Amino acid sequence: MGNALICWNEKCKHAMLLPRATNPEDQNNLSWPKGHDEFSFLCPSCRRAYVYKIHDVRHGPDVTASDLKVFRLAVPCPEKGCKGHLEMRTLLPSDCRDPWQEFQNFLKERSSFASPISCSSANGHVLPARRIECSGPRDCAGLDELWS
Repeated sequence: MGNALICWNEKCKHAMLLPRATNPEDQNNLSWPKGHDEFSFLCPSCRRAYVYKIHDVRHGPDVTASDLKVFRLAVPCPEKGCKGHLEMRTLLPSDCRDPWQEFQNFLKERSSFASPISCSSANGHVLPARRIECSGPRDCAGLDELWS
């Protein structure tokens, strides 16, 4: 049995089936990377991003290596003078050739953060829910090595 994150959007509730983590938290939860408290996931169905924690993982169907992979996007923090970045993840087909373009397409349509997101900067400020712009270089998106 695999694991999934269920979209927080009441009108969506899409099950985002997670592949196995490269270094799983424990044997009961093979889909959550060890040592990480939370991740922001962009739902591929409703295209809204929410913050998820390990206790949000639900049991779901198995995901094989050929199905979906976790891709990561890092964009510059919109706070004036901040050098940090915002990270989000989503599930894309494992043969996705241009994850940056996929994120661009998601964010152009109607995506926004539906929950506050923490910046990666040293002061760790939290930004309120807002629309995210993907204006960084193409190498800011790629396969997330925390998942296999």
